Amino acid sequence: MKFPNKLIITLKDAVSKIPLIDHIIFLQIFAPRKNDYNIGPRLTNNLGQVIFTETEVKDDIDWIMNQAIMDYSGKYEECSSDFNVILSSVENIRRSLDFLDLYKEFDERYLKALSLMKKANNRNLLVQKWKYNAELLILKDGIAQIECLADITKYTNEI
Repeated sequence: MKFPNKLIITLKDAVSKIPLIDHIIFLQIFAPRKNDYNIGPRLTNNLGQVIFTETEVKDDIDWIMNQAIMDYSGKYEECSSDFNVILSSVENIRRSLDFLDLYKEFDERYLKALSLMKKANNRNLLVQKWKYNAELLILKDGIAQIECLADITKYTNEI
């Protein structure tokens, strides 16, 4: 995998182009075998932005692989340069909150993720994904910026 030193993702409403604040975003990194890696969560700031660094992605992949060695295989270098940006659904956030609450005592990463998930304002949006290739991103001083336009009319009836 070739990932930029820093990736800045801006999440906006597809129609109004207004930044979407306090929304949970993950990166899905494609592993060569077994399960893919979900890196995050990240909570969009007041500009609708989240930042992922190459170092964080590498560390998260190593940490995930060590936490569940039977479920994950493949080091950072072996992963595909293709990745998805995922806007989490309210249903996924609920499931994650239940899971994280069980494991918050085991590792500070779980506690941090739990805290971010509780602040999420994804309302009742459905999951949305955007596919990119890290090798094709335009870099300026090792930094790539991408914009994800969310269809906020895609929602579930669950509240």
